[in-house]
Amino acid sequence: MKKYQLLLVPDWFGSTHDTGVTEGPEALASFILSTNIRDVVTDELQIVEIPKHDLSHTKGIYASLQYLPEIKHMCVDAQERIMKIIDSNHIPIILMGNDSSLMGALSGISKKKDNNYGLIYFDAHGDLNTPDVSLSGRIYGMPLAHLLGFGDKRLTELNGQKPAVKSENVVLIGQRSLDSGEEVFIQDHELLLYTSDEANRQSSNEIKKVIDEKFSKYKITELVVHIDLDVLDPLESHGVSMHEPSGLHVDNFFMLLKEIKKMNQNIIGLSISEYNPRMDKSNKTRDIVLSILKIFI
Repeated sequence: MKKYQLLLVPDWFGSTHDTGVTEGPEALASFILSTNIRDVVTDELQIVEIPKHDLSHTKGIYASLQYLPEIKHMCVDAQERIMKIIDSNHIPIILMGNDSSLMGALSGISKKKDNNYGLIYFDAHGDLNTPDVSLSGRIYGMPLAHLLGFGDKRLTELNGQKPAVKSENVVLIGQRSLDSGEEVFIQDHELLLYTSDEANRQSSNEIKKVIDEKFSKYKITELVVHIDLDVLDPLESHGVSMHEPSGLHVDNFFMLLKEIKKMNQNIIGLSISEYNPRMDKSNKTRDIVLSILKIFI
């Protein structure tokens, strides 16, 4: 039996316009299923319906939560599809445009698996803004905060009666562009953070040991890994829309992933976001994604 199933969420609503990330999930899925990874991934795709956008949902009552109706609709669909994937005894591999749909995907995992799983969150950004502190009102800067139960009720209610993931179970890696409110959030909730500079300087084995200790303390037996591809240094990986300088070096990134794979937790979900084929010189970022999958599956 094939162990994994792909969920595609080709959205751009976190941004001001479609930069090319809507093409990323399908491009990656087509490539993945053309390789030998298809031997362990079912060819039946789950594809989230992306509603037509309404520009009026960026103004007035929606100024601090732009495209909220569209994103909520998309997240409900993603949640339902994730639950179907788990019910069919597959492990979801989620290929997203922007990060907003992570609220639907991880809340779906939580509803099926409970919320005491570990979450390792690779991203150049914190995604920890809430509507009251966000400078832009763009929801793709808010998914992790809402998954932790903080923010607008219309989004946190996706989680049900408790957060989709516990703050003590979260590890942030590669963040280097944090808003002041996100820095306060990290301190207040004692999230474990390795900035890109720290992750590049410290050995992957030492980082793994600290994460292992944290997960053992909280008796975590299952793990979700989220990778926003902008975590990588843009000099080494071009295929994203937002190029944040001084990112995680690709070699260090792969060493970290290999150490994570050695950990005791069962991986119950993998998500990859922000791939933009229009920006991908010589398909280098696409090939990085394939290497990620080969490490984990």
